[in-house]
Amino acid sequence: MKQLSVLTIFFCLICTFAQANELSYRWVYVRTNLVKNGEVPRIQAIMQKAKLAGYNGVLLGDTKFNVLDIQPPFYFKNVEVLKKTAKDLGLDIYPEAIPVGYSGPLLYYDPNLVEAVPNRTGYLVTHHELIPYPPVVLKNNDLEFSQGDALTEWWQDKPGERTFVDRNIKHSGQQSIRMEDTGKTPADGMYRIDQKIDVQPFRQYHLSVWVKTQDFSALKYRVGLAIGDSHKESLNNFNWDLASNQDWKKLDVVFNSMDNANLTFYFGVWDGKMKGKIWWDDIQLREIGLVNLVRREGCPLIVKGEDGTIYKEGQDFQPVKDELMGNYLWKGNYDLFHKLPVIHLTPNSRIKEGEHLKVSYYCAGIVGKDQVNISLSDLRVDQNIYKILDEVNKLFAPKGIFLDYEEMRLANWDQSDQSRHMTPGQLLADQVRRCLDLVHKVNPKLKIFLWSDMFDPNVNAHDHYYMVNGTLEGSWKGLSKDVIIANWNYRKGRVDTLKWFNSLGHEQILAGYYDESPTMIRDWLDEAHGIANVKGAMYTTWVDNYNDLEIFAQSAWGKP
Repeated sequence: MKQLSVLTIFFCLICTFAQANELSYRWVYVRTNLVKNGEVPRIQAIMQKAKLAGYNGVLLGDTKFNVLDIQPPFYFKNVEVLKKTAKDLGLDIYPEAIPVGYSGPLLYYDPNLVEAVPNRTGYLVTHHELIPYPPVVLKNNDLEFSQGDALTEWWQDKPGERTFVDRNIKHSGQQSIRMEDTGKTPADGMYRIDQKIDVQPFRQYHLSVWVKTQDFSALKYRVGLAIGDSHKESLNNFNWDLASNQDWKKLDVVFNSMDNANLTFYFGVWDGKMKGKIWWDDIQLREIGLVNLVRREGCPLIVKGEDGTIYKEGQDFQPVKDELMGNYLWKGNYDLFHKLPVIHLTPNSRIKEGEHLKVSYYCAGIVGKDQVNISLSDLRVDQNIYKILDEVNKLFAPKGIFLDYEEMRLANWDQSDQSRHMTPGQLLADQVRRCLDLVHKVNPKLKIFLWSDMFDPNVNAHDHYYMVNGTLEGSWKGLSKDVIIANWNYRKGRVDTLKWFNSLGHEQILAGYYDESPTMIRDWLDEAHGIANVKGAMYTTWVDNYNDLEIFAQSAWGKP
């Protein structure tokens, strides 16, 4: 029995060694900003450490690879230093570019190429200005009315036990609402207030609230979470970072009501691990109209009168543009809320005082704080993509390029998409197919790599994904078999994902670690053996922690 055990161990070691030899790509993922001081020596140190541990490649990500033509001369000197270091160490650099999902850098050249969402606003003409109409009503918004610790018009968790009306600490008026850790952790973990109200579909709303904290901490809390009745999904996937101790501070949230006629607004804590206290007061909700207005073909602005008359821009009202749309601090950067564009009537306008107007237009589809996606249908995006690919290829002369497709959370809302009568999955398949053709046009010898999630039905390629209008099923049909998949699905059905991409004929690199146990990669590789064509493993960190490089390498392929 002892001899059998020794033989078993021996053959396991042989198999592991054989599999390790099949790992053509032994990568470390490094994200950087090569404009910053100190980045070159930092990356050089990572490269040297990686080489000693048996790595042979660096996936190098810098958003500035997508805007190389505006970089200062010293930027390219930094790139050349890193290229030389990699060559001296025998490492290959694979640049990451073309961010589809987090597309701000792709939109630098034209912020109007952003994926947009429809708005259908009613306006009342008053003193030659247009006022959104009818107004939205949030009841008891200043939180001044209550019975004991129970607010009127609001539902709340356990008044007097978890949520309290506070008449001593308030932003204005006579009282506020306080949520407090009383030392008894509730089984459901909830400290919330909420209110359901009627809204108009496809309108933009601005929600603000004043917040104060004292010794506060919580794993999961939301400021003005809006949930729609139509799909029971969040319409604003962004939350402010709250300091543990801060005086009254105004927080703003902007969202589109999408196809909902009713919304429920939540404020509070969900995780049951709240510490300290948090106060809320003076909640305001209003329709805001034209902020982040997109002007391009496929996103028309139409102003229509009560009798159906379509009024003309430049004749009945002044040309409309949001100068700050996609231009917050720098081009390609979008913010949720800024000075609102206004529709001004011309002196000889046919629009009359007191007239009700219907105004339809499109605004940048922003998910969370500032995440946007490119239009999947406007072919001018392809011109930018080709330019970027060509510049990256000339700068690095790499063996391959990594296309940054990931977490595409909004699609198929604007007219340019809708007019094609395709699902989001079909739109994405068509877009990625066009992108692959551009890579081959730039350099037919380049190997192509991309993240797995948007092409994996076990992760994101399915129906009801964030604010994508329709199913992402079929997105994978745009991938040619020569694309190598960086598979990061360790948590949700990893064996199914391994089999899935193998069935499509793709080689895979397992993007492991994710700032967890560096030894998990061994289990993943063992599970992949015999069911997937795995050609590599990548040390993937989101917090720039390279302390476990050696342990990961030892687990994945042993000592060099």
